[in-house]
Amino acid sequence: MNLKIINLNMKINFFLILGTVFYLNANGQIVHDKVVFYETYNKSNDIDKIDLRNLNYKAGEPVFIVINVESSVPNEDFLAQREQEELKSNFGIKTDFINYTADIKFYNRFKTVLKFSYEDSPKQVIYWSGKMDDKPIVYDGLLKSSEYFSPYLKQNKYSSYIESFNKRKDILITDFVDNPTDKSIQISNRLVNKMLLQSLYNMKEESNFFEINFKNIKRVTYTSNFDIDNDKLKEVTFDKDGKPLRIVFEDLKDKNYYYQSSLVYEDNILRKIVSESTNDYHTEVPVFYQDDKLFTYDQYSIKQYRLGENNFLLSEDYYYDDEKFYFLVNQVKVNNNVLRFIENDHMNDRTYSFKSLKDYFPIKIKIREDIDEEIKRVNDKLYKETSSSYEIEYHFTNNNLIDKIVYIEKANPKQKRIINYIYEYYK
Repeated sequence: MNLKIINLNMKINFFLILGTVFYLNANGQIVHDKVVFYETYNKSNDIDKIDLRNLNYKAGEPVFIVINVESSVPNEDFLAQREQEELKSNFGIKTDFINYTADIKFYNRFKTVLKFSYEDSPKQVIYWSGKMDDKPIVYDGLLKSSEYFSPYLKQNKYSSYIESFNKRKDILITDFVDNPTDKSIQISNRLVNKMLLQSLYNMKEESNFFEINFKNIKRVTYTSNFDIDNDKLKEVTFDKDGKPLRIVFEDLKDKNYYYQSSLVYEDNILRKIVSESTNDYHTEVPVFYQDDKLFTYDQYSIKQYRLGENNFLLSEDYYYDDEKFYFLVNQVKVNNNVLRFIENDHMNDRTYSFKSLKDYFPIKIKIREDIDEEIKRVNDKLYKETSSSYEIEYHFTNNNLIDKIVYIEKANPKQKRIINYIYEYYK
């Protein structure tokens, strides 16, 4: 649930795709669950001066140098390293990779020196023949450098990762045969439940451990004694069976601005997610059912969901970039009383070690390798999530709905942040 990592200052836009809440900040950066996909820090100011290295290349041996000097961590080093391996494979020439501030001196007759710093954030590939009379050739970018340098080396090489990417994507998106089965309603309900608990209560994979029934509820909203970013959940509306129909957020600074997702059903299963906002953002995501699995596909990702033991919602999420030819894969797995969220770069890996399939609690949570948390059931109406720095209380009603969430920072326990939920019922 991890309410502690909410950024209270970021201006965001909301949209809900494929059971995942996304946000865009003012820089167009994708933010997920109010946490930036890549939590970054800027090192240009403190490292440019102390991390400068002098590199020398002597004549006699050709060389490629792949440059990716960025001030954020993590970054696109994985693209640079992919290009490094591709050049080695295609040309059999020594290929170095540099991701730090450097002055590079080439011992040709021109005494060429190239300077690279975090301030400039260069993404380049350099080729030098190793000959005294040749200057290094500089290619701007980290993609398709084999195609660029082939004419200079009198060869005809191509970047193999492009074909590999296209083949992998074709396999993932082709042959969708929509064929709902008896399990389709269960899988649809679990996905919708995850989307709902995520939007309302900021839960992640821990939504697998909570069964909350919204039947006969018409509308949910909340009040709080603090601002969550600049936006506020305006409402979630339901049909009489408890299926969410719309999830609407509004901007606290601009009451005319809203963003919402609408969930469309057919024969009691989710069929489409429509997301839109007042800035003309609009997308429609279809939902397919095949081989007891649920599939979704849009311009950013391909996702598949299935039910594991105890109806845990397991998933494989493929986020792809058509321009840079790569996939990022996130997975949710369960085995031996451990539910795992495995992120592509492992920056936000989470494991949930639960007591048993019959009685989940207490649940021990580990985020990456450095953060330990635990969720305990105090009684049927109170659950507590604790870590070394905070405690979160989840208070339930007699109808097994979350009545309020209380966030307590251990360094300042008297200043409690409270979210109160308001439920309106069908008459």
